[in-house]
Amino acid sequence: MFCRKCGYDLPEDSSFCAKCGEQISPSSPPPQQIQQAQKSAPPPKQNKTHSAPEDAPKTFKERVLFLFKFSGRISRKTFIINFLVVLAAQVILTLAVIATDGSVLCTLFGFCVLLTVIPHLALGVRRMRDAGIPLLLIPIGFGVMVYCNIEANHYIEQFRVIANNTPARGEIDTNLRLQAVSYFDTARNFRMAATFIPLIFSGALLILPSRKRKNKIGAKP
Repeated sequence: MFCRKCGYDLPEDSSFCAKCGEQISPSSPPPQQIQQAQKSAPPPKQNKTHSAPEDAPKTFKERVLFLFKFSGRISRKTFIINFLVVLAAQVILTLAVIATDGSVLCTLFGFCVLLTVIPHLALGVRRMRDAGIPLLLIPIGFGVMVYCNIEANHYIEQFRVIANNTPARGEIDTNLRLQAVSYFDTARNFRMAATFIPLIFSGALLILPSRKRKNKIGAKP
């Protein structure tokens, strides 16, 4: 029997090492054997438990809550899949509104259509973080959309004033006609600008890749 601390050869019935005073346990191998056993032993198997990524909900409840979540970041693939799901839901609900026009269900489906704006915004916010796009562009873009719609409504109203004050028959003043056409064209341009702003945002989020480096939100999904 050997001392596990200093390797001193001891009698079989020894309780303490006569050289260093170490307490002896039965059948203690010498330190050389311990070191050799540690070197020859295979490394312990590490259980690689991959935590479920943020963009991989499992249950139906988690999938629904995932669409309304604003924190974190999501990959481009996850954004595209969920964007198409929400878009399909919007199309179905819009058709339901048209089919049930004038009924109580029409109001319910219309509310659901408005509710689908939240998942689009939540997905867009997380995808913007992933692509490195400043979130400040959201209120700026929304403000521009509101301004364009206000201006479009203003010019449409001016066009209607001219149209209502024009006789159904008879000659129309050329300047008045040109003015009405100008109002209508301006309103259409503002309306198109308000429509293209979300399309440009969505296109950028569908195209831009994820930033590889880690940011304050977290690592790349």
